[in-house]
Amino acid sequence: MRATDTRASNGAPDALRPARPARALRSSFWGQVGALIRNDIVREWRGREVVGLMLPFALTTGLALNFTFSLAIEQRLLASVGALWTALLFAMLLGLGRAFALEQENAVWEGLTLAPIEPGVLFAAKLVSNLLLLVALDIVIVPAFAGLYNLPLLALGPLVAIALGTLCLGAAGTLFVPMAGQTRAREILLPVLLLPLLVPVIIGSVQATVTAIEPTVAGGPPWTGLQGACAALFLGAGYLLYGQLLGE
Repeated sequence: MRATDTRASNGAPDALRPARPARALRSSFWGQVGALIRNDIVREWRGREVVGLMLPFALTTGLALNFTFSLAIEQRLLASVGALWTALLFAMLLGLGRAFALEQENAVWEGLTLAPIEPGVLFAAKLVSNLLLLVALDIVIVPAFAGLYNLPLLALGPLVAIALGTLCLGAAGTLFVPMAGQTRAREILLPVLLLPLLVPVIIGSVQATVTAIEPTVAGGPPWTGLQGACAALFLGAGYLLYGQLLGE
């Protein structure tokens, strides 16, 4: 009787009480994204393996290409900007591939795919984490190339072109690196898979950067529009198809 009175005094029985909202039982979309990003940042801060791999590679590539260009060539501006994007492209392939390999070695990726996380949440988190790595690369590489090749890359126009190109590289890498990384021949498959898809991105990024530096040199179509279209394509495909591409 006392138990019955106690339950009555506390209100309706547990079975009759309204269920808690779903968002109270699990964190929000951006809460999950933020938690995954923090884990990636902490892991990279402790090891510094990915940034420590990309930076020397990109700097060495830029230095090597600088000695191959003649100061007398007419298209030095185009060649110099092309060298910048070549270094950024291959550093991205090397860095993001290594980041995914580390997650596989530590069983991080297996845990993420088995966890009750929506594919869109996982794609958004990995996209932001990869973009942070690429932005860290840009912060060092762009001023270095500006001094090495005597280019005004720190003006607003070139920085916008570089930012759009970096977004395209990060979105494409986030989408396709896990696909290639789950195969045995990932070191070979990743560039074979990504490089043909990134040809429009690199062409658009080089031409947009050159146009921002010297509008009379490149001309032609609106190259930043091509960059934006490629970014929208990779972002939309990644958010919608990430689960299917990973075999979930």
